[in-house]
Amino acid sequence: MKRFFVLLIIIAIVFSGCGSYSPLAKVSLKDIDKVQMVLAGGNPEYGFESKVFTNKEDIDRFVSAVSSATVKEAVEDDNIVISDVSKLVFYSEDKKVGKVIFNGNDSLRVWSEDAFYYVEYDKDTPYEIYEKSEEKVIIIDAKAKDDL
Repeated sequence: MKRFFVLLIIIAIVFSGCGSYSPLAKVSLKDIDKVQMVLAGGNPEYGFESKVFTNKEDIDRFVSAVSSATVKEAVEDDNIVISDVSKLVFYSEDKKVGKVIFNGNDSLRVWSEDAFYYVEYDKDTPYEIYEKSEEKVIIIDAKAKDDL
């Protein structure tokens, strides 16, 4: 009987790591009032493209995208994009309350604790939302990006 319970616990641990996972699962999404996305691939000497979103509709699109995200299998080393990371940062009352780090710009590979994982979205990716937005592009330097 003891072996049965040990086996049951091991199975529960293994399967708890599968299925859907939101990179912002621990963040209170209702309080977000600003989102910033900084793209990869900038020249550190000249800066990185960034947009700041304070419009409720844009914020809702990012929150919806991240909330609906399903993290899949780990990205094999051969498939990691040789690029700087892009970052999606969530704020509430000017305090950073969450951050998602992507490999490259396309938002299809997300960093989670120890590695990059593929991620799927119900609709647009964060990068697609960024690209479709008419918000003004702001150039930030490498230090500002690292501090996010």
